[in-house]
Amino acid sequence: MLARTPLNVLYRLRDRESLLNRRGTSVGSIRKLYECLAPHAVATDTESFKDYFCKFVGQGEYLVCFDALLHDLIVYRCVGYEGCFRGDFQSLVPGSLQFDSFFKVHYRQLIAQGAESLNKDFCLLAHGEHFLILASSTVPLSSTDAGFPQDSVVQNVPVYASTTFHLVCLEDGTVCDRYSISDDCIHLSNNSGVYLHDDLLAILTIHGQAVHLLQLLSSGRLVKVQQFGRHCWDDDELILSEHAHAERRWRSSQGLPPDDAEPLVRQEQSGAGRSQMQAGPIGDAAPGTGNDAGEDEPEAVPAPAQPMPLMLLQRAASAPGLEEEDGAAGPRGGVLIEGIKHRILAFLFLERYRDGRAPSDGLRRFFYSFDAYATLVIWKVQFLDRSRLLLSMGLRNATQVRSNSAYFLVVYDRESGCVVGFYDNKNEALLALYLQHTPYFHAACMSTPWARYVTPCPTSLHLPDPSHPQSPQPWSQSQVVRRILANVPATAQALCTSPFLDANLFSYDDKLISATLRMRGYTEQPLKFVSRAYPAASRFKVQPLTTPPAQQPGRPLKQLVAHHFHPVLPLVVCLLHTALQPPQITIYFRE
Repeated sequence: MLARTPLNVLYRLRDRESLLNRRGTSVGSIRKLYECLAPHAVATDTESFKDYFCKFVGQGEYLVCFDALLHDLIVYRCVGYEGCFRGDFQSLVPGSLQFDSFFKVHYRQLIAQGAESLNKDFCLLAHGEHFLILASSTVPLSSTDAGFPQDSVVQNVPVYASTTFHLVCLEDGTVCDRYSISDDCIHLSNNSGVYLHDDLLAILTIHGQAVHLLQLLSSGRLVKVQQFGRHCWDDDELILSEHAHAERRWRSSQGLPPDDAEPLVRQEQSGAGRSQMQAGPIGDAAPGTGNDAGEDEPEAVPAPAQPMPLMLLQRAASAPGLEEEDGAAGPRGGVLIEGIKHRILAFLFLERYRDGRAPSDGLRRFFYSFDAYATLVIWKVQFLDRSRLLLSMGLRNATQVRSNSAYFLVVYDRESGCVVGFYDNKNEALLALYLQHTPYFHAACMSTPWARYVTPCPTSLHLPDPSHPQSPQPWSQSQVVRRILANVPATAQALCTSPFLDANLFSYDDKLISATLRMRGYTEQPLKFVSRAYPAASRFKVQPLTTPPAQQPGRPLKQLVAHHFHPVLPLVVCLLHTALQPPQITIYFRE
């Protein structure tokens, strides 16, 4: 008879077969079995592994790595130490195992071409574990190179001559298709600048402020579906050229000199044909529309029409007395705002005009903050569904959006070309929506059924202790909201789905590790995992057991550690990275 102990695996397996669980709880009940399968055995390796470790993909069958030169893709198959050992398995000593005992090379394939190098922190899995999406780029350009954009809207962001996305078949390593973007910057680290939803891939270019939308076909092709940012519709450029031509003809017929602001007019008139601002109590068009030269002059050209809301925005942009922030050039001299930024201003204009309070007060607040809104820059993008996207917009002189800085979250519908919502990062209604539907934000781009159990939202926000003499000031409500909303927009496939990182099953110090896949500073303090249901019986710790090299006097020793948890097996790979030295590997596994 089986002993009725809480950590008896056989007893739990018998209950799983004999007892009927409620519908929809099968995955959660299976994950509880990992309380009995904590990894305790240790194997170390300091010589055999010389490549860059990326991550486990899918259900952990494959391990994606890159060679030392970042040109080749190396895919390992996870076989487990029992499958690699030939002979008496009972006499196997865990200390004699190395990296090759757990993983075998499946294939090695050249991916990067020319002067490009693969990004070791970028990897996406598409079409149900059939394809890998990898990225390669050249070295950053200097400000004196020919391809460097001189009129970029952002600062302190590098420019790459070429960035290429590769669609690779996971089974055999065949490169199915490529897509390249020139003279721009895409944040590839930890998949930040790219988001994958089903078969749609969104790529955000920082300098161009454009979102490239690609569709991944099951045949292994990348098809460009849409590009929006400067233009919201595919035929906006045709409308711009027609309007610019009509403007030039009219000015020539009136004997006026060429308009110096013609490029600015060409940028924004894309919204004239399909402006989100509808004709309301303000008026339908600007006065003076029609044939201004009269019927006796058949060669006269009518002045191009312009909607009244655009004139108001133009007048507000050129109004005196509005100071620029941080020395950035604001929309001056009649500059018309373009693309998505114009749609945002149109949305805010109508929101303030339709405010329940006096419309004049709402418009006054809108025009007071006009310069701040007009200089916002898109820093991150996420799909909410196939049609709506969540955009993170902040200041142009910030290299990224941080939790302690002010930024805005915009919901944009790409099919209708309209802005659906506009929130700041202190909005409590958005916080309540995020806490209620956290898996929807983070697990929508994952195909495994257990992905919704792991989220990056911390179980503890590490609030300051007022009783401690050196504790900082207590956090305000807005600071708490900002720290939680810093998780949105979410990053595609940046979470580890291992049950050991499920905060509902195990408690651990989220200051040292979290479900987000990234490297952290090395500390001698081990990572302790304790079962929440049985804290006295189920616990284990993880720590790199290799000895750190001796630190040279006068030179700080920079060390980073990465913990890679297998999504299914009780297997943890710890990599200790030291400058100018190969990584040192410690593997924790279940005997």
